[in-house]
Amino acid sequence: MYNCSMGTPLPKTLLVIPVYNHAGTLRAVARNGLAERFPVLVVDDGSTDGGLDTVVDLPVARQRFPSNRGKGAAILAAAELAKRSGYDAIVTIDADGQHAPADAHHLIETAAASWPAVAIGARRMEDANAPRSSVFGRDFSNFWVRLECGHALPDSQSGYRLYPVDFLLAGRFLSTGFPFEVEVLVRAGWAGLPLLSVPVPVHYPPAGERVSHFRPFLDNLRLSCLHAWLVIRSLLPWPHPRLSPGEDASPKTTEFLHPVRFFRRLSREHSGAGELAAAVWVGIFLGA
Repeated sequence: MYNCSMGTPLPKTLLVIPVYNHAGTLRAVARNGLAERFPVLVVDDGSTDGGLDTVVDLPVARQRFPSNRGKGAAILAAAELAKRSGYDAIVTIDADGQHAPADAHHLIETAAASWPAVAIGARRMEDANAPRSSVFGRDFSNFWVRLECGHALPDSQSGYRLYPVDFLLAGRFLSTGFPFEVEVLVRAGWAGLPLLSVPVPVHYPPAGERVSHFRPFLDNLRLSCLHAWLVIRSLLPWPHPRLSPGEDASPKTTEFLHPVRFFRRLSREHSGAGELAAAVWVGIFLGA
């Protein structure tokens, strides 16, 4: 597939809608995706509200888990199905109607220019009725992702993304639940893939109409444990598997054995002195 205006070959892409108890909005998201001429796959992660039944008459592929396994598991299952069907990439879009499927074209074009790459739909949360907790969570996640892999991203928690299928299938991920979407970005950065961002509008319904499955204590605990491991792994001297050519961005053994030199390089590449100091204090707080 080609972009006629740019002459750039575009990856063959499948639009994936992971869904868990969003029966009220799933059909509209799927129909809008079809209207944009995307092939659509709906992966039902063990919903109990009959959401998959709302799209049985639409020309979409369907996959259902008998029980809830987590969004990461749904995305990885979608990657396997996409690979078997000859797709190069998947675009994941939330089933709650926050995003417009039309913006997926921008993700594909952006990724194609640096293929293989991960493209993220960075939500314009300041222009929307975004909850304060979501804005804080985004900024907090952005800080840790930058510290762990050196990429300053505007929205590391957006669920609107394009992934190369081969990267997902080659990766080994610790999480298959809520923290997966953070982990996959860090590991993509370690693998040498460009992490690209495309500003996209976002719609937040009124507070009484929002459906959220975020569990503050449990999910924050899992996310904290994941970040602790990712920070530790980023400091270890063993190289990360690379999927694109170029210099290995992993810490070198010789630098690791010289702490002053190692942390000097880390502060230059991954964050400023203030951010590094903040990371230390946050780590102490979490440890306490």
